[in-house]
Amino acid sequence: MICHTNLNNRVRLIIFLFFFVAWVDQSHAADEAKLLKAILGEVINGTNYELSGKALALDEIDHCFSLYISGWIQLKSSNSNENGIGLLKESASCGNIYAIRLLAGFFDKENLQKESWEKHHKWTRLGAELGDPVLSMNYALVLLRRENVSSADVRMAIGLLELAAKVGSSYSAYAYYQLGQIYSGMHVAEFISEEKAKDSFEEAAELGYGYVPEK
Repeated sequence: MICHTNLNNRVRLIIFLFFFVAWVDQSHAADEAKLLKAILGEVINGTNYELSGKALALDEIDHCFSLYISGWIQLKSSNSNENGIGLLKESASCGNIYAIRLLAGFFDKENLQKESWEKHHKWTRLGAELGDPVLSMNYALVLLRRENVSSADVRMAIGLLELAAKVGSSYSAYAYYQLGQIYSGMHVAEFISEEKAKDSFEEAAELGYGYVPEK
């Protein structure tokens, strides 16, 4: 039973890293991607989380990115999240959007406590302010789900959703759908626009989310 469990964990890790490496190729500069794939290769082969030589080489290319990778590895390899969160905060402080996404996601998972939920909001908002389409989308939803959503909240959400919709990310379809909801009057009546709602729903449907409501 133990052998099967270890094997299953290893298979899951390798599958996860396979998709992670594919993302790295699309999202990072060539030198960063090459070093990161070497680090992940060592994780697959030996689950060695020291990797000091390659980490230093990565640090020379981009210190902020190195902090992000070190924090990510700490979160994946340690029973204590404190060190990983500290490294990610350092990376976020110098503008690494991937570190900010991880922090927002981490505190979202811990959101049963008010303090964690507030931290989730903090990092999500920072990512949105930096123009990240993923966190722009998420922060728009935070605004729209407030108990007493205001016109100012909806106006800001529209701008964030338009950013997320137009960058061609995997969130585009859902962003268009949310815009359609806004223009249909779901939140504040002053933003109702039958034409904009129809256009937004059509965009969402073309991208594979939702449908165009009938009149």
